[in-house]
Amino acid sequence: MRLPEHALPQHLPKARLRELAPAASTARPRVTAQPAPLTLAPRPIVPPVPRDTSRIARPPRRRAALLVLGLVACRPAPPEGPYGALEKDAIRTVVRANHHQIRECYNRGLARERDLAGRVEILFVIGPTGAVTSSSAQSTTLPLWARFVGRCIARAARGWQFPAPEGGGSVVVTYPFILEPG
Repeated sequence: MRLPEHALPQHLPKARLRELAPAASTARPRVTAQPAPLTLAPRPIVPPVPRDTSRIARPPRRRAALLVLGLVACRPAPPEGPYGALEKDAIRTVVRANHHQIRECYNRGLARERDLAGRVEILFVIGPTGAVTSSSAQSTTLPLWARFVGRCIARAARGWQFPAPEGGGSVVVTYPFILEPG
């Protein structure tokens, strides 16, 4: 019994393959075509067109990316301008005054799981006027499904009003929140 060439198993020894292969007279003739030689014309070198940068008012807003399990979440990069100064006690006072907003975000997570606990670090930038210009959840030990709690706290922080920083610049703050039921 002879098998067609495409049906021959590739793992058999060559002697056995010759035995199973069709005879030379019944085999289809092979046609081999030679490819035409490839000729490329040289491409002319074009000088780059100069860009008019006189109309650009400011550089584009930088963004830092955070990669978490294949999902990319963008958060604003810290400001490049001058930095101001703000006392830790002043920051702590404002955060404690808005404790009810943090508790509300955490209660949403507790509604899904009673034993939800962890640490969330929120990065926020206090502008020269004392208003929070940007905020984001920097890191968290909460489970993946509960990351919305950190985002909720960051969203709440955008509405907080701090005293104006000394020196008139911006202040970058990373504030940790320990979340425990009870």
